[in-house]
Amino acid sequence: MSNQTYTYELIPITPLHVGDGNTLQSNLDFTVNKFAFEVRDLDAMFRKLYQDNPKAFAELNHLEFDLGKFISTYKIQKIVKYSLPLKGSNLRSGHGRHIKEVRSFVKNGLGQPYLPGSSLKGAIYTDLLVSALQNNHALNSGYKELERQIKQLFGDPQQSRMRAIQVSDTNPLDFEQLGVYELKIFNLKSETEAGWKSFSTRQNIPDFRQATSLYVEAVCPEVSVYGQIKLDRFLFQTSVEKLANLKGYKFNGLPEITAQINQCSLDTVKRELDFLQKFSTHLGKVIEFYEDLEKKIKGLDENSCILRMSWGVGWKGMTGDWLRGTSLERIRREAGLGKIFCPDCDKSIYFQRNTGRFYCRNCEKRIAPNQVKLFPIFPKTRRFALKDGIPSLPMGWVELRFLDKDVFYKFKPKKTTQNETTVQASRPVQPKPKVDPEKERKEKLERFIQNINLQKFGAEINTYLEQIKTTADEKLKQDMCKYLLDKAKSLPNKKQRYDKALKQNKKWALQLKNLAEKVLGQD
Repeated sequence: MSNQTYTYELIPITPLHVGDGNTLQSNLDFTVNKFAFEVRDLDAMFRKLYQDNPKAFAELNHLEFDLGKFISTYKIQKIVKYSLPLKGSNLRSGHGRHIKEVRSFVKNGLGQPYLPGSSLKGAIYTDLLVSALQNNHALNSGYKELERQIKQLFGDPQQSRMRAIQVSDTNPLDFEQLGVYELKIFNLKSETEAGWKSFSTRQNIPDFRQATSLYVEAVCPEVSVYGQIKLDRFLFQTSVEKLANLKGYKFNGLPEITAQINQCSLDTVKRELDFLQKFSTHLGKVIEFYEDLEKKIKGLDENSCILRMSWGVGWKGMTGDWLRGTSLERIRREAGLGKIFCPDCDKSIYFQRNTGRFYCRNCEKRIAPNQVKLFPIFPKTRRFALKDGIPSLPMGWVELRFLDKDVFYKFKPKKTTQNETTVQASRPVQPKPKVDPEKERKEKLERFIQNINLQKFGAEINTYLEQIKTTADEKLKQDMCKYLLDKAKSLPNKKQRYDKALKQNKKWALQLKNLAEKVLGQD
């Protein structure tokens, strides 16, 4: 039974954000001008600062450090790692200066953005799980029955036939394929009242323009990225299944997978439209998007499917929305999901996750899970990206096309990954000005001397030693080492001086002694 390997083409229909867990901070990690969102290469900036101005570099240890003021004071040259356009808002209107935080997109070890295969496989797995549960008429079963069905259908991870689906990471993306997207949070106040969330006032606001904004780096719609997916049919052989004790759902091939994913996506679209149409005054553009998406899904062939993945898809998107009815209610009571109220005073109550208990601050009492009053709709929030200044796009909808396996090898990653690198490479190389070696050596020694802090000598000795070790000029290395040794022997605190520290086998003194023996040939 031969394996089936395909090249997959993934095309975001709406902005797609896969986070790396980092949040970029304004005036520290990035700046925004009227043309672009620029991420600084802080490592490169500080390396250059350490070489050019060690005294200024030492100020980075201060508690009340302000990078913006620091860069301005020392006139540090800005080095841009990459820049992205701000989508959905107008930078020229001055809107960009209000951006405080941006969620960073995942990047590989070379700093290139990419889409992890695990994220895509997770989305495929979720849709196949929901489809299997639906075919077994288990979606409205009790929680224990659902748990039993899932184990029967898919088994444990080590024994699941889902191991047969192997998804690679995509090829690296160009930064030109990304943008910074602004999002607004739509929130229900009751079953019939809704608005846009404001974190500052903790209230719903009718006008989304005054609501809190979230910002993320995301792959732009209509951009194609490529990876490979393999169906390892070796694991479907009867003998292998018995040896590996494989269990669960067994699919026949790619057309079956795409058909089930498309059916799950259609069901999701229909349920979202039912929810959104109750609030059409706020969400007209989102409704239009889902109506168009429904037509697009119905028009796909057996080699394509549409699914939802990664950040911003909400609780239903991440779980596949397979918990419904009494099962969902039970989980909400057990885990405190969604908005919950006190049955006596109707005030919001809080859930202590470490104890699994509900408390009402107003009534000052503990409430049993079966007595908790639940908000009738769950989840009650949605995140929408702005398009043309209006919340219009739910996050994470992608089209997945399966192509011949050899297509993947036609797309080779670029050697350069950052805008700045490309710009510098295109500039003509200027001859370096001639430098007086003696003058340069003297200046470097003076910077080294200025950088030595006698109050923190022991704590910072590794920095001084490393600077000496990495100096290529032997004469300069000897001068630096001699000066450092003299300072160690004349520290202000006699108890901490070099000779006494040596007798006490202090680590810093032993390291300095070893370096002096190598560089100066003395104890």
